Amino acid sequence: MRVDKNYFPGWVRKSITFSIDDGNLVYDKKFIDIVKPKGIIGTFNLCLPDLKNRTAEFYREFYEGFGIANHCAYHPFALTPDKIRPVAEEPFCESTADEGKLYKTTVENMYYVKVSSGWRKACTSEAYIEMIKQAQSELTEVFGEGSVSEFVWPFGEQADPTVMKYVSESFESVRKTGTLADSTNFAVPRDLAHWSYNARERELSELGKIYESYPDDGELKFFCFGIHSIDYERANAWGVLADFCEKYGGRSDTYYYATSRDIFRYRNAVESLIVTENTVENPTSIPLYVKIDGAPTVVAPGEKLSF
Repeated sequence: MRVDKNYFPGWVRKSITFSIDDGNLVYDKKFIDIVKPKGIIGTFNLCLPDLKNRTAEFYREFYEGFGIANHCAYHPFALTPDKIRPVAEEPFCESTADEGKLYKTTVENMYYVKVSSGWRKACTSEAYIEMIKQAQSELTEVFGEGSVSEFVWPFGEQADPTVMKYVSESFESVRKTGTLADSTNFAVPRDLAHWSYNARERELSELGKIYESYPDDGELKFFCFGIHSIDYERANAWGVLADFCEKYGGRSDTYYYATSRDIFRYRNAVESLIVTENTVENPTSIPLYVKIDGAPTVVAPGEKLSF
C-alpha cells in the first residue's frame, strides 16, 4: 500500500496566504476588496492602541474571513542595553533632539529613541511585554477567545532575550520580517518562532511566476506575501496585486488558500498521520487529504482505515 500524505485540502501541494501589518483601515479595505473576491485568505496583524475607536462589530465585520495576529500595541522597539540613555527633561522635538537621550512619549514607559531608521518609539522589555498583553486582551475581546494565537514583530525580530522568550512561549507562531523569496524552496516553515514571508509588493509578480512553475517535488509548499497594505499605495502597485490575484486566485484545483495558522496546523496534522503496512490512522482533529495507491481519500478526524 502506497500512501502519499503530502497534500493540502483538495489534493493540492501549494498554498497561498498573506501577512499584512499595522491595521491601516483605509488601505486594508483596498487590499481586501482585491484579494477577497478571488478567495485569497491571509492574516492582518493589528497593533491598534485602542480597538474601541470603533465598535467590536465593525472590526469583526471588516476583517471577517481573515486571520488576526498580535502586532503589539503602539508598535514599539525593545530598548536593548545599547539603547539605554539618560531621559531628557524637555519635550521631544525631532529637529532639536539630542541623539544621546531618550524622550518621554504620551505613553508611560515608552520613549523616543534614535535608531538607524530615525526617531522611533521604544520601551523596556517589561513594558514591551505589557504592551503585547494589552494588545492580546483587546484583540481577544473583539475577535473572541482563541482567535489570536500568532505574533508578528513590529520593526522585525527584537534582540531582547526576555521579550523573545515571552513571545516564543506565548504564541504558536511568530513572524519576523525580511523577504525570503524562493531561498527555502517555498517550504512550509519549520521554525515557527522565526518565520517570514516570500514576497513584498515589489517582488510579487516575479515570485508568483517562479512559484507557479516550481516543480512538484512531493512536498507541501508555502507562498506568503506582505507586508503593509500602504506599501501598495506608496508603490502604486494595486495593479500588481490585482494581477497576482487574477492569475493565482480562484484556483482551488491548484492552490490551497488559508491563513498561515491554518497552513501550519494542517502541515503538523499531516506529519501526525500514522501509516503502517495496511492501516492509515488520523489521530488529529483535522480531516486529512491523502492518496492511497493513487486514489484520493479523506481520512476523517480520529478515523483508522484498514486494507
